[in-house]
Amino acid sequence: MIEEGETAKGLNYEVEDMQAAVLHQTDSQTISLSLECQEHHGQCKRQWGITYPFEYENIRPS
Repeated sequence: MIEEGETAKGLNYEVEDMQAAVLHQTDSQTISLSLECQEHHGQCKRQWGITYPFEYENIRPS
């Protein structure tokens, strides 16, 4: 549980939960929420035409 004032640590809690799920091969609500957030982020990027340099660095001509 993340209490008020501890939101800066939110990503740490998510990483710890994901690590525990992978190590113990258990389900994790955090993983499904992370995937959902990632999908929303990708949709926004596509709609707004946003790209990051590292996404295309391997396909640029030399």
